[in-house]
Amino acid sequence: MSLTTPPKQPTEPTPPTQPTQLTQPTQSTEPTQSTEPTQPPRPAETRQTPELRRPPIATRRIGYAVAVVVNALILFGINVWPGWEVVPFLTADMALVLGIINASILVGIAANLVYLVRDSRRIRAIGDIATNSVGLAAMVRLYQVAPFDFSGSTFDWLRVVQILLFIGIAGAVIGIIAAIVSLVRSAIDPARD
Repeated sequence: MSLTTPPKQPTEPTPPTQPTQLTQPTQSTEPTQSTEPTQPPRPAETRQTPELRRPPIATRRIGYAVAVVVNALILFGINVWPGWEVVPFLTADMALVLGIINASILVGIAANLVYLVRDSRRIRAIGDIATNSVGLAAMVRLYQVAPFDFSGSTFDWLRVVQILLFIGIAGAVIGIIAAIVSLVRSAIDPARD
């Protein structure tokens, strides 16, 4: 007696298999991963950082002219008409900081007038140092004197103004540092000017 059974014979014949055809691989639109080794990144000292492109000179000059006009209008509005006195939350102590605020606006006007004539990176850096420095002095003085009266409000607007002045002071310090770096870079590499 045998314990294994004989294999069954197929009752139907199997269809013949079709011969395989050699075809060219089709182009896939899906990205494929390359099996080739990739190039290691170049060392940092050999990488070229893209140079920030400045807008065309005509565009910059329009911006400088607009800045002169806007600053002149602000200067006129603060000192002549309608004057800072019409602002309801400013106190008489505003007269203590008005001189440095006017100086800040005048330095901004002067810098933009210079930029209209000569617009090099070195001149811009010097102008930015000047405008940020005087602006910093004006904001520090405003913070010290605080010529604001928000007594009619239940919200602590004085705290908001102090926070905004602190942010402005920090921005002016950063601007001065950036302008000094730009000035040094333009002195080291005059071709960038």
